[in-house]
Amino acid sequence: MSAHPQANVARPSASRTVIPGAGADEKKDGHYAKESLKHGRLPMEAIHKAQLLGEHTTQEAQAIADGYSKTLLSIIHD
Repeated sequence: MSAHPQANVARPSASRTVIPGAGADEKKDGHYAKESLKHGRLPMEAIHKAQLLGEHTTQEAQAIADGYSKTLLSIIHD
């Protein structure tokens, strides 16, 4: 996968609203508790999980691209 410049990436604020059902730390009213949002780097286990997700997503997108005779890039960006 290619790397994207980080300059254009917006950082989430600690008081944002979260979509209900999006995670295990969700409160009943659909918002995350502020104490569950921690600043700083991700643990290596979380980084590894994110990398595996990216690899799996790329493989699935490639399978779709192959099935429709398209490029991976056209599937990801369209």
